[in-house]
Amino acid sequence: MKIPCKKCLLADMGMSAEYNDVQTFISVLSDEQKVSNEVYTARLEVCRHCSSLEEGTCMKCGCYVEMRAIKKRLSCPDEDDKWKSISFGANISRG
Repeated sequence: MKIPCKKCLLADMGMSAEYNDVQTFISVLSDEQKVSNEVYTARLEVCRHCSSLEEGTCMKCGCYVEMRAIKKRLSCPDEDDKWKSISFGANISRG
């Protein structure tokens, strides 16, 4: 029986097909839709410590956290919005 990888992002798990899909999704977003690299990294770090992270997926909303964390208009789906203290900063291009 496979044991779920708690606290893992897709990038950490070697799930290349899913990870490549996420990277493709990110690459087609406009810079205006994305948070800065610093904010993205900070959001993912919050997710790594969240009890709702399982195999790269947020169990609160069902999204791959690497997809949700990049989008400026989205917030953490937790009742406490664990990303609310992270500021947006400057946008940069990712690809």
